[in-house]
Amino acid sequence: MKTSIVFSTHAASFSAVTYQGDFEANLGRIAALGYDGVELAVRDPDLLDVGFVHATLARHGLAVPAIGTGQAFSEEGLSFTDPDAGLRRQAVERIRRQVDLARLLGAVVIIGLIRGKVQPGVSRDLAIAGQSARFSTAYMRVALSPDGSSTYFLPRLVGLKKALELFLLGEAFDAAEALRLGLVNRVVPDADLEGATLEIARRLARGPALAMAKAKELVYGSLGESLESQMENERRAIVLCADTDDFREGSQAFFERREPRFG
Repeated sequence: MKTSIVFSTHAASFSAVTYQGDFEANLGRIAALGYDGVELAVRDPDLLDVGFVHATLARHGLAVPAIGTGQAFSEEGLSFTDPDAGLRRQAVERIRRQVDLARLLGAVVIIGLIRGKVQPGVSRDLAIAGQSARFSTAYMRVALSPDGSSTYFLPRLVGLKKALELFLLGEAFDAAEALRLGLVNRVVPDADLEGATLEIARRLARGPALAMAKAKELVYGSLGESLESQMENERRAIVLCADTDDFREGSQAFFERREPRFG
């Protein structure tokens, strides 16, 4: 069995950091303790001298199994779910640079805290992937148990057996497999990813707001309901939706054989 420990390439308040500070000295200590590798917690790859990092790792015989990205969230507040579109774009660009760094070091990228929290006005109900996307739980590579609510949601998406396989083996899989497992809704060419995502966002924005909100509420809530209670919840929701201008517009558009124009 091989072991590794976390080292922060720059000062950080993130509590998961074990070592930080002098790169050369700390890698020497880590190697002396008998570790085989070091998980690098990297806030911003642009702050690193990659040549120096490579040389120092080689000098101490240490591998880099993973790149941690949590400091981009904890130190700078970058996340995929921030209501500020500019911060979301910065988070995506930061992860792209993290992936480039990981490729150079032969590591995987841990995308944890930067995923962000559920925020008002930001939906994560649908997922679209580019064809080149790769997925992996990666926890076992750094001897960590899963977190971030993944053990709650993943078994519900793919089943217990498959969830255990993904966690325990940590094998990477491509976008086509993610689509087959139901982890993403669509796979598109990389060049079309932004356009396809915006088109779906526009379609949702044109939809009947209350009916969509109730559909989401019913689907998510169904995980903790019996059949009888869920049917009662459906009854209450549809009664509310039937007393809206959107329902009247949708009904009229249906009979007139045209697209509805919801408010």
